Amino acid sequence: MTPEEFQRLSEMFEAVIQQPPERREACIDALSAGNEELHEELRVLVESHRENDRFLESGVIEDADGPLHPGDSIAHYTIKREIGNGGMGIVYLAHDTRLNRKVAVKALHAHLVADTRQRERFRQEARAAASLSHPAVATVHALEELDGHFYIVSEYVRGETLAATLEREGFSPNDALQVALQVAEGLAHAHDRGIVHRDLKPQNVIRTPQQQPKIIDFGLARIHGSDSIEQHLTQTGLLMGSPGYMSPEQLRGDTVDFRSDIFAFGILLYELLSGKHPLQDRTAAATSAAILRNEPASLPGIDRPLDAILRRCLQKEPADRYSSTRQLVDDLRSIAAVQKTRVPPPAAKDRLDRAWWTFHQAAVVLLYAVTVVVVWDIREQSSGNTLLLFYAVLASAIGNGTLRIHLLFTSRFNAAALGSEMKRIRRWTTRIDWCFAVLLLAAAAAILPELQLISGVLAAVAVVYLVVFLVIEPATTNAVFPESDSTRR
Repeated sequence: MTPEEFQRLSEMFEAVIQQPPERREACIDALSAGNEELHEELRVLVESHRENDRFLESGVIEDADGPLHPGDSIAHYTIKREIGNGGMGIVYLAHDTRLNRKVAVKALHAHLVADTRQRERFRQEARAAASLSHPAVATVHALEELDGHFYIVSEYVRGETLAATLEREGFSPNDALQVALQVAEGLAHAHDRGIVHRDLKPQNVIRTPQQQPKIIDFGLARIHGSDSIEQHLTQTGLLMGSPGYMSPEQLRGDTVDFRSDIFAFGILLYELLSGKHPLQDRTAAATSAAILRNEPASLPGIDRPLDAILRRCLQKEPADRYSSTRQLVDDLRSIAAVQKTRVPPPAAKDRLDRAWWTFHQAAVVLLYAVTVVVVWDIREQSSGNTLLLFYAVLASAIGNGTLRIHLLFTSRFNAAALGSEMKRIRRWTTRIDWCFAVLLLAAAAAILPELQLISGVLAAVAVVYLVVFLVIEPATTNAVFPESDSTRR
């Protein structure tokens, strides 16, 4: 699809959804003008967004605060506060009075359980999801029904969603791979038991303070073998999932299996590695159209095996994706094993390396300060060219000391910008380092006849400083920033 065709399809979709529901089919016919392929594309896009219309028409939420309030009780669960709100329901933090623990209670919107078949589907699938037991999956405890409303009770997971982390700072390549591997292992555990999530996205994965990712919302999954119920839901226009993370078959309203989760996982992995959605466009409709027709751009700088995994996960046809999630896990483990031999410093070593780099910078600043004091004390004993020499030493010490203090503050308060700042000022610090050492040796030579002891001290400081900035500093900097261009002289 060319950019012009893609833009035209998006504009047509926007025109169709402006029409009342009863006139949309006629509008699609008129706009497609006998073009069957275009007619099908428009129909799929409109169908995939019909759930939003059903939600707005249902009137299940009558006030801005939702159906439950702090202090309300569902069975033996006491509501504390709202912690999430989405197209399928509202999530609350609650207290389990029987087991004295925090839980998450999701109140499903009434239109999702509007008839007997749909209610039975949720009963079956909540039971199936409750059977999952894996570190990367939030446990479903129960499905409660009260006055015609359904509530899914699950483990309360403390931490930050992957979406929030991506927005705040993103992931390093190695960290992204580790998170993706653990999420894939959780998916494989569910898929082995015939359970498909169908709404995998960064908002539905929480990373705990112990750095363990947990997939949430498995209570809205689908069990293998529920095709008759699935067909009924599709016929009523109720498509489950988030448009930006639906597989092409989900957007078309076809029956889905575990391979739809693999497609969503591919989008999630792409975001972890790059910080952006592979097919994101300006509207949800345009994004859905891109998922159906466009190919994601290649990510620069990633290894070929990892790129191959991304490509295979994001294939348009389910048959072209992985035939089992275990194969996906095995491929990710192989890449992670290679990465582990390449990178490593463990977190503790990272902290030690950074501490040594910080100590080095602070020690150099202190060395400059001591030199300034010594030179200032002996300036009165100098005259003419020697005096100018000492002022040059003072200027170089103050200039380079200021730059290093700037790096220390940047590392403390804006660590993400440290690499670029080091690269920006590297040429200045290198030149001033050389000037300082040479000027110090020249000053030591100039006062040698009158002040032999001080001359020897200045010469020793100059030699030590040459060793520091030529040998020690590159070692400490490369230990902390092994791949940074800013560390190269």
